[in-house]
Amino acid sequence: MFRLRPSFVLLAVVLILFGGLASPTTAQEATPPAGEVTILEPDEEYAGATLGEWMARWWQWTFSFSKDTSPSLDATGVLCGSGQSGPVFFLPVNYLGGHITRTCIVPAGMAIYVPVGEANCSTIEPPPFYGRNEKELQACATAVADTITDVTVSINGEPVPDLEPYRVSSPLFPLTFPANHVFFEVPPEVSGVALAVGAGISFIIAPPAPGEYEIVVSAVLGGVQVTTTHRVQVIKPGEEPAAAPPAPSVASPVAAVPCSVEPRSVAEVEAIWASLDGSPVAPQEGPPPFISVTDLPQGEPVDPDTIAVVESVVQQLWACSRTDTLRAFALYTDDLLRVIAPPEAERDMALSGLEVTPAPDELTPAVTVSGAREARLLSAGRVGALVTVTPPDGFPMEIFMCSSSRQMDAG
Repeated sequence: MFRLRPSFVLLAVVLILFGGLASPTTAQEATPPAGEVTILEPDEEYAGATLGEWMARWWQWTFSFSKDTSPSLDATGVLCGSGQSGPVFFLPVNYLGGHITRTCIVPAGMAIYVPVGEANCSTIEPPPFYGRNEKELQACATAVADTITDVTVSINGEPVPDLEPYRVSSPLFPLTFPANHVFFEVPPEVSGVALAVGAGISFIIAPPAPGEYEIVVSAVLGGVQVTTTHRVQVIKPGEEPAAAPPAPSVASPVAAVPCSVEPRSVAEVEAIWASLDGSPVAPQEGPPPFISVTDLPQGEPVDPDTIAVVESVVQQLWACSRTDTLRAFALYTDDLLRVIAPPEAERDMALSGLEVTPAPDELTPAVTVSGAREARLLSAGRVGALVTVTPPDGFPMEIFMCSSSRQMDAG
């Protein structure tokens, strides 16, 4: 079980709810019995720093790694201990997306910082994660953190209640990052120092007794459900962990597929673009950024065979987009082709580029295509689903794909 560290005012309530618990302790006074944890109050300092200040240190630790060594991109937990020092052990965030399980070995006597739903803004990232000064960065980080929804945490199977008081902001802090960093939307060759502010939900567990603990954190970030199961082993110096974490491994990607869908003809694309007749085309409607699953187009669930077709279409679309534009265009609706039509003055050049013969049997680099979720039947017989695509050198992207009859036939 776990214990929220009660303040004096809440002591009576806590004793009623949890019945028979020992009187409140501080992290310096005692270590909870094995299997129990004590969560510090959100306004309680630990080792001379506030929760917001520990958030800043956690962000500095998170961004100090390159993609090759980042604990946040490690699916196993073998990198959990990298760069850890001081009185608090930082659990890494899940930058892989989906649901992963990590095993982290924590030395006895260290408190544990648990990131739940966090955001940051800096002077190096583009909008909507950019700010020029502390005031702008605070507003930016708070706005992004507000988009994090459906936050839940359990410890050893017991839900942690009332997380909202743990929503805090960090002070302004410097962020040193290497080349091939884990920033979103920043060229990997860029390195240096930026100023940043963090915001969101996190908490600190007072040093737990040696033993095994399971901390499950889940939230919807930018419309994407992200869940991390942290299997934490707290061990005394010199002790061997009960089960060492496996060696790092890369998620097995879906095998690269050849672009085999029948292509559109140049004449067909030219006719679609010519149909514009100089009239402006409204941008194609789609889900806005940072949406919840509840904001997606509504429809009835589809069967597993249809989901398999959706995944097949995504693989084809990825392959064709890298190797053969006319085949990729075969998977676009006519309306989408009109939306992406070049200006009339540039149309002949674009059409000439489409006539270039692609290299034979060229394959796109391997990508990880996760199982489609939230698949549903839309109007006019179309199918929509959230599909996560992870490039070999990038971050996972969850895209809501809407099919046309042409796409379903291609699948």
